[in-house]
Amino acid sequence: MSALLQDIRVALRGFARSPGFATAAILTIALGIGANTAIFSVVNGVLLSPLSFEEPDRLVTIWAERAQQDFREAPMTVGDYRDLEEGAPSFEDVAARWSNNGNLSVDGEPQQVRVGWVTPEFFSVLRIPPLIGRDFDGFEEGTVILSYGLWRRGFGADPQIIGKTIQLDGSPQLVVGVLPGDVNPNLPTIGRVRENNELYRTMNEGWMTGDDRTTGWLRVFGRLKPGTTMVQAQGELDVVATNIRDKFQDKANVGYGLYVTSVLDNLVSHVRPMLFVLFGAVAFVLLIACSNVANLLLVQAQGRAREMSIRAALGGGRGRILRQLLTESALLALAGGAFGLLLAVGGVRLLTALGPANLPRLETVQVDLSVLAFAMAASLLAALLFGLAPALKASRASLIDSLKERSGSFGRGIMMAGRALIVADVALSLVLLVGAGLLLRSFTELQQVDPGYETDGVLTFTVTAPSRFEDTEETVVFLGELEDRLAALPGVEAVGYTNRLPLAGGLYTGPYANEEVEASGDQKPEADFRMVSPDYFAAMGSRLISGRAFNSLDEDDVVLVDRKMAAIAWPGEDPIGQRIWTGPLGGNGTWASVIGVVEHMRHNDVSADGRETVFFPVDFYAFPGVTMYMTLRAAVDPATLVGSARAAVRSVDATVPVAKVRTMRELEADALAPTRFALIMIGIFAGVAVALVTVGIFGVVSNAVRQRTREIGIRMALGAEPRRILRMVLGQGLLLTGVGAAIGVAGALVLTRLIASLLYGVTPTDPLTYAGMSVLVIMVGLAGVLAPSRRATAVDPTQALRAE
Repeated sequence: MSALLQDIRVALRGFARSPGFATAAILTIALGIGANTAIFSVVNGVLLSPLSFEEPDRLVTIWAERAQQDFREAPMTVGDYRDLEEGAPSFEDVAARWSNNGNLSVDGEPQQVRVGWVTPEFFSVLRIPPLIGRDFDGFEEGTVILSYGLWRRGFGADPQIIGKTIQLDGSPQLVVGVLPGDVNPNLPTIGRVRENNELYRTMNEGWMTGDDRTTGWLRVFGRLKPGTTMVQAQGELDVVATNIRDKFQDKANVGYGLYVTSVLDNLVSHVRPMLFVLFGAVAFVLLIACSNVANLLLVQAQGRAREMSIRAALGGGRGRILRQLLTESALLALAGGAFGLLLAVGGVRLLTALGPANLPRLETVQVDLSVLAFAMAASLLAALLFGLAPALKASRASLIDSLKERSGSFGRGIMMAGRALIVADVALSLVLLVGAGLLLRSFTELQQVDPGYETDGVLTFTVTAPSRFEDTEETVVFLGELEDRLAALPGVEAVGYTNRLPLAGGLYTGPYANEEVEASGDQKPEADFRMVSPDYFAAMGSRLISGRAFNSLDEDDVVLVDRKMAAIAWPGEDPIGQRIWTGPLGGNGTWASVIGVVEHMRHNDVSADGRETVFFPVDFYAFPGVTMYMTLRAAVDPATLVGSARAAVRSVDATVPVAKVRTMRELEADALAPTRFALIMIGIFAGVAVALVTVGIFGVVSNAVRQRTREIGIRMALGAEPRRILRMVLGQGLLLTGVGAAIGVAGALVLTRLIASLLYGVTPTDPLTYAGMSVLVIMVGLAGVLAPSRRATAVDPTQALRAE
């Protein structure tokens, strides 16, 4: 211990003598450690931290899939759910949920809330006891459990809320419980669609006693029995799925199956690639930072060669000298780690602010003990990375050469090591730059995509028709009156509505068939289904290609299809007048005639073409309590219409709230958020890497010029022109940059394949990006070497020779 303390005291005295060196090293390593720690805090919070449920490793999601249609994460039908309950003993219990919107009245003010309909065992499977009150007791009608957020926001966290009656969709509901605030029971999720249920009801018992096998609407999860593995559970699900396929030919035709995943994997699978890419990118920044500090230590080692030789002459063995130098490196790394941790705290705040809305578990991201442990480990690793090679080099200093103040071979070794590090820096930075360039090109391509509708000038919001209506006709009248009031607002050009708005989330699909497929009995493909009003396409700016749109006189036996559907179902034929079978609401399906073809819309994701789509008259779906997305095309800024639109809704029915008010431009921005987030982060890392490489090249070339001052003086004394000296120094610096760029291109060709899933419209080997980033790196090398090169041409031969 005393020896270690002595080494620390010696190191601190050395830092005091060279405060500029110590400051530069600490700040450089702090930058690398801070960036890595910030990204690790996100990776830890989103991917690694356990869920806040009891024994979360036993919680799993169970999805249906249709392999022939490439449709995973399909909700389950009631009949299949009942087969699952009876045929999978590996599960301690299973539960299901479904969600819709409801109108809640709080102190006479209407607000739209998300209602989670659950099976009675839902919260017991999750092991979530109510904060106050009780759980559901079987299938209970007329009772609700509030989320913690709604309890605080809507009812002021009133502890006496239990036993009180609230008005939901015009009917009284007894509050029996309030959930705790530290868990999110909105499981399972479907891909990028995040739901935030605010109150819960039990499903109607009659819903769960049927044997429907066509309409999938249940989100299912379960808790494995202790000691049961996922493999065992999957084996049982395979048996259940096989039995279902044997009993129902339609299921066999689509390759029906059931599969199980962990709840955590279900939550984070769509963001895991992006986070791993960011973690890998920031690791490159740390490597470049360590390389720069290693170069600083190498230069310092050259200046300390005489000191190390004297230590050796006085009896200090190589091991003793090596320990001293590694202690100095460790102190620099720990100091850098401490400052880096402070940077990481600010970085975490920045990341949570910039994080896309679909990044799950973002609220769990924090600098906790595991993050602190990572910062410590990263600091020690950095100490080895940047300290070991310079320490080994310095400990080999020649006593005789040092005492004679002739360290030519040692200096040449320092220069060679420094050049190798610069080559590595350039290669790493080019990989980051290529990644950033590919993401930038991808983001640009995404912004140029024609989604099949116009995003500018469109205001959207949802309304939920009152459940007090007795039939569909009353709902249709309500929606029609609302459409007329909104269309009369100044600046509004067109008004429409639909059950599913592009980019707003939500899943509604079903089978379809033309007459040929239906007659053959072949597998029916899957399509998106949308219910729309007659003026919906005009409001969305979607082009009618042929035929006509709906009108108020159309019955349920007509549909519109999009261009993609027309090309698949009737290739080379006129789709107008063709008949199509669809099964949007289960049962035996219905036949309808095609009256129009519209442009294909990208409903779920700007970067994915999506399924073909069938559009139905809205009357087909306008049941009491339905939620519709209203769309207003405006000749003015759509944001200025929000107040008048709310007033128009109140004038039709004061009990109906307006919710999810967004412009289509905002929805598009949200859809592009993951790519934009990855682009910003990798762009920042690449910028930091470029700055570090520029400084590194400057330092190495400057040191080389200092070491070759005598040589340059002799050359100039013998008649060498300054421009020749300039070319010599520039050439050496650019040679290092060129070699590093060549290695970087090879590395990028391999590593950028890891970001292929984040790209759109550009390949990981895009030659334009590689060429552009290579030129940029060469320019960076030129910037780093320019000042030392000019300094070399200003060497006074007389002064240089006199100094020798």
